[in-house]
Amino acid sequence: MPIFNFYIFNLFCGKCIYYCEFNRRHKGQDFKEKNDQENMLGIVHSLKDFMLRVAPSEVKDPFVSYKTNKTKVHYYETPSGVAFVLTTDPLVGDIRNILQDLHKLVWVEFVVKNPLCDWKQPITSNLFREKVTEYIKSLPCYQ
Repeated sequence: MPIFNFYIFNLFCGKCIYYCEFNRRHKGQDFKEKNDQENMLGIVHSLKDFMLRVAPSEVKDPFVSYKTNKTKVHYYETPSGVAFVLTTDPLVGDIRNILQDLHKLVWVEFVVKNPLCDWKQPITSNLFREKVTEYIKSLPCYQ
């Protein structure tokens, strides 16, 4: 049950500020990383907006995951407008706690508390990249 991709979006700027791949299956001939990131942001934004409109009452987290027969998209949004998106095998269960831990243990510690990091721009910190990779590779669902 592998993990494929990890995205971090700044929702106020509307752009991907961090992206990495782990066990991505197929890129196709016309793959462009920037287009992939923009498409993912559009998908999660549209799904979240749609869920807010069709929900019978106000809900705190209207969208936490979306599953197809090939992929599952997991979503976690912070109050500060940062969204964490992890794509996995569809058999992976609810991993909201993993996204919350990535936020708390990696994002806050190595980006928010780092005065040299501007999270309105792409995150280029090698230490942050190492910590994300280390954390994700330690997960039971990583293969």
